[in-house]
Amino acid sequence: MTRLFDLAGKVVLITGATGHLGRAMSEGFAEAGATLAVCSTRIEKARDLATELADKYRSRAEGFQLDLKDVNSLPGTVNNIVEELGQLDCLVNNACFVKFNSIDQIIPEEWDVGLQGGVSSPFFLMQACLGHLEQTRGNIINIASMYGMVSPKSRNYADTPFGSSVNYGAAKAALLQVTRYAATYLGPRGIRVNALSPGPFPTPKVQENQLFKEKLTADVPLERLGHPDEIKGAAVFLSSNAASYVTGHNLVVDGGWTAW
Repeated sequence: MTRLFDLAGKVVLITGATGHLGRAMSEGFAEAGATLAVCSTRIEKARDLATELADKYRSRAEGFQLDLKDVNSLPGTVNNIVEELGQLDCLVNNACFVKFNSIDQIIPEEWDVGLQGGVSSPFFLMQACLGHLEQTRGNIINIASMYGMVSPKSRNYADTPFGSSVNYGAAKAALLQVTRYAATYLGPRGIRVNALSPGPFPTPKVQENQLFKEKLTADVPLERLGHPDEIKGAAVFLSSNAASYVTGHNLVVDGGWTAW
């Protein structure tokens, strides 16, 4: 049974690899035996994490600089990664960038940044990987969000230093549609495309605000916030042979948040 989840011999490219959830997913892939292309906008952070993972899990991991804001550079970056690592079996579209502002105040330039960072750049990275993924009959995992499915509750942000932004949710909802669309068009080429939608996984720094932490927890049926390690299994599953007949799916890991 464990061989179903074995990623030995597979190459996984993950963006935003050094972030809160990106690091956890990277650890999951490395633990399952994958060769990792650890991608970040900061090459030093990517290389440091790659070294850490390779030492801990005795698997190959290499750090690469990948800038989603520079869409024209993406095909070249992907080609360089494949040239160095030999192939590409899975793309994990995890990185995202956004300009936050209120629904009353957001301006077109800020709106556009959110759409680029949440769906446009991930789409063009996906496009840059297609030829390589077709060769390996590989797969794509687009990291969406519970806020691509339901709206944030404004009351959760009241009296806290945090906020939500309409362009973030709009972009994540669009990414879910891109996932469904791509799954139907790429299936005949042997490429699976799925989404993974995390729920409330605030960083330790955010959780220092006790009021915000309590508000979020109150909306979770499991009555607790998610730990980054709890995203590992879902990511490994979707990337592995255990999910060989799963495509066009959105795997929600939210403690039940969207079930209300």
